[in-house]
Amino acid sequence: LANFPVYNESLVDKDLEERMALAQDISSLTLSLRKKTSINVRQPLNKILVPVLDSAFQEKVEKVKDLILSETNIKDIEFITDTTGIIKKKIKPNFKALGAKVGKDMKLVSSSIQSLTIDQISTLESTGELALAGTPYTILLSDVEIIAEDVEGWQVANLGKLTVALDVHITEELKKEG
Repeated sequence: LANFPVYNESLVDKDLEERMALAQDISSLTLSLRKKTSINVRQPLNKILVPVLDSAFQEKVEKVKDLILSETNIKDIEFITDTTGIIKKKIKPNFKALGAKVGKDMKLVSSSIQSLTIDQISTLESTGELALAGTPYTILLSDVEIIAEDVEGWQVANLGKLTVALDVHITEELKKEG
């Protein structure tokens, strides 16, 4: 019998692990949207939209694109930088996280958070923090809950900073293929 191999950290490819985790998350979100709309995986769909926060993120997804497409039976992944009109987001304060931080100013901070624009929400998502105008506070991503809303013909889901929009239109061509 041979000895059990010893763990060697130098053999671990962290970048590959990150890309695979990303592929799993995108596939998981896409498959959950399919289940939510009762569209079987056997039925091909046209595309998913993935908002990109930076070029490094897009590059990671590009490297596992084929894996995601085959796993979810989607024809294409489209990367978008401007989500206005396609993906609508709502933001809600996480009262539990904010309570200790803002105390008696909760009402002011809460209304400031709820009045944030789409651009401000995007800034918060990409940088992880945002200074609230009219208050002395800077909020973190963990201080809020960002919810992506469905748009006509699309199903939207998010997991942390990751958002996926699934095109649920089934054309005649796709119907014949499935």
